[in-house]
Amino acid sequence: MRRSFAQANRLQTEDPEPLMLYYRSFAAAGQAPTANAKAGLYHALDLLADDPRLRFDVVFQRIADGEYPAAKAALAPIAYAPSHGARFTTFAADLSTALDSGDKTRIDTALAALKEQRDRHESDS
Repeated sequence: MRRSFAQANRLQTEDPEPLMLYYRSFAAAGQAPTANAKAGLYHALDLLADDPRLRFDVVFQRIADGEYPAAKAALAPIAYAPSHGARFTTFAADLSTALDSGDKTRIDTALAALKEQRDRHESDS
């Protein structure tokens, strides 16, 4: 399956979908994403910056890797853009503040709350 995503990416290098699907295939398989999958994810966000699910993937991966400044930068459009709705802005702003603190417990708590909100939104859609 991953080979198909790689082939699709070679055919359409500016299409973010194969990059996103390649990255998500690791979670679906219960595996940690490779460095190549992460790089593809970050490039996909460059190509499709307005996709909230993709942005959440980037934020969560950056946090998992301890890359708090990069996570905060990816989070900013969610935390401070009214287009994402009040339900996300409050939780995203809380996570942004937690990232500034560097307190792992506080980050984990804020991250869990944001994930719960995102999951609730996705199940409502």
